[in-house]
Amino acid sequence: PEQRASGSGVIYTGDGYIITNNHVVAGADEINVTLKNRKTYKATVVGTDPSSDLAVIKIEADNLPYIVWGNSDEVKLGQWVLAIGYPLNLDVTVTAGIVSAKARAIGINDRQSQSPIESFIQTDAAVNQGNSGGALINTDGQLIGINSAIASPTGTYAGYSYAIPVNIVKKVVGDIVKYGTVQRAFIGISYPKDGLSDEQKKVEARKMEVYAAMIENLDYNVGRIIATLKKNGQYDNTLIFFVSDNGAEGFPRNANGFDNSLNNIGKPTSYVSIGPRWAEVSSTPFHLWKLTAGEGAVLSPAIIKLPSQNKAQSINTSFTSVKDISPTILEIAQISNPGSQYNGKTVHPITGKSWLSLLQNKTSTVYGDNFVFGDELHGNQYVRTANWKLELQAPYQGKNILG
Repeated sequence: PEQRASGSGVIYTGDGYIITNNHVVAGADEINVTLKNRKTYKATVVGTDPSSDLAVIKIEADNLPYIVWGNSDEVKLGQWVLAIGYPLNLDVTVTAGIVSAKARAIGINDRQSQSPIESFIQTDAAVNQGNSGGALINTDGQLIGINSAIASPTGTYAGYSYAIPVNIVKKVVGDIVKYGTVQRAFIGISYPKDGLSDEQKKVEARKMEVYAAMIENLDYNVGRIIATLKKNGQYDNTLIFFVSDNGAEGFPRNANGFDNSLNNIGKPTSYVSIGPRWAEVSSTPFHLWKLTAGEGAVLSPAIIKLPSQNKAQSINTSFTSVKDISPTILEIAQISNPGSQYNGKTVHPITGKSWLSLLQNKTSTVYGDNFVFGDELHGNQYVRTANWKLELQAPYQGKNILG
């Protein structure tokens, strides 16, 4: 049977962009927007952000009245506020209350996101089902929040309602409209779980020491390479290329045959996993941590310096792959592609495209904006185009699945 639900929203541009809650539009096959003048429009979802429970939808209309932004940082405890929305299938309804708390977290966004963001404005303005996505305004009529949740033992208003501060809203909806998703930086802080024995604590501490030493050693040796090139007079005629993996897997491989005793951790005969929480940080923006090697190939940092190039010209995020390294080196060295034969032997032909035109700022992409790339690795298949990647994590079946 057909299921329907209702919510509220806030028009924030004259050409029909509307803010609402993610939980209002999540899973909807069709969205209809009815304005106060009783006109109804079909709406499309521009983007959603489950972490903050916000969404942007769009109707095709012009010259609409729209809300004025306020500043939620200036909201004070005890300040009068008004909640506007369509609760309980009623027509537009306004309720009043005061701000009773700020930066409140109630754990409700855990239901829809593994990285929830909560910093609610708590008020006692009456809010019920249907108010979600509606405006919380100050007495000057400025938007200071988006009504999102209530705290209640019954599911109806019981004295506490929660709104997403408008300063968070502005960041989220701005990114959704500009990029299609929210741009966030992550900082990882990891600590051992409670109840570890003294020996386990020593092992975890040693893992951290080894991990930190690896990073420091990497930086040091990159510097050594560059310093050696300069010392030998080869810096200006050398192609320099550093590339990093894009994150660790969150589960340990088979460590049989390795000596992972405390005093041996970090030596060539040891093998230890950094653990899922560290991998979670290094694998952003993936869910939790990288479960399979096929989840790579979205963003991997690389530094490339052409011979005689003084400094990096720009940062480029267009698609490329490791298959393009060999053609790049061959073109810079002015060596022709050997094809499928070399010294009388059949070899796999070199594929991929050279980066040289891109590195010389003659082009902005290696493959073009509409290029589609497919791959299969250990039974996991994926396709990439532009900033999107579709992955099938399943055993490989049939022939030419990507074909």
